[in-house]
Amino acid sequence: MSQFDPGPIPTEVTPSYLRRLLLILADAINHIDASNIHPKGIAGDKLIQLGSTSLKRLTWTEWPIALVLPAATVATTSTTGTDYGPLLAWSPTKFPGMTWYLEATLAIANAAATATCELRTATAVVGSVSTQSTALIRVRSTALVMPSAQDLSVRVRTSDSAYAASFAGARLIGVPS
Repeated sequence: MSQFDPGPIPTEVTPSYLRRLLLILADAINHIDASNIHPKGIAGDKLIQLGSTSLKRLTWTEWPIALVLPAATVATTSTTGTDYGPLLAWSPTKFPGMTWYLEATLAIANAAATATCELRTATAVVGSVSTQSTALIRVRSTALVMPSAQDLSVRVRTSDSAYAASFAGARLIGVPS
């Protein structure tokens, strides 16, 4: 039985505490059944039955998938682009019935230039977002046309090498259709 019991909240939240908390949560979710839901709540076997619950029934309006989450904001003056983060092994069959968007947090050193974040395959741009904001701002693309199963990567560039594009992260946002 895996019950979600995070214990008392510490006075200082450390990386090891967050790791422990996430592991407890993951274990509880991965082993959800009637015995690990709070007695005053709904029974776990009534909440999720294997293969019977669609993503829409979980009432999450958006499903974020982190693509790149740098520990600190990074910057580039490249006009051709700098690749960030690992590749995402994209498989559309694992996420049926979703509309996808690229969301990134960007800024540019001078509003005369543009900072752009692209979601790419090895040979093509799947989608992109841009801003001329000099303060970090989260921007979202229009709906993406996702490719067949292949690796995806994130590239950030500036329109003018005299002005650095700052990048604080990117994620895919899935919206159940």
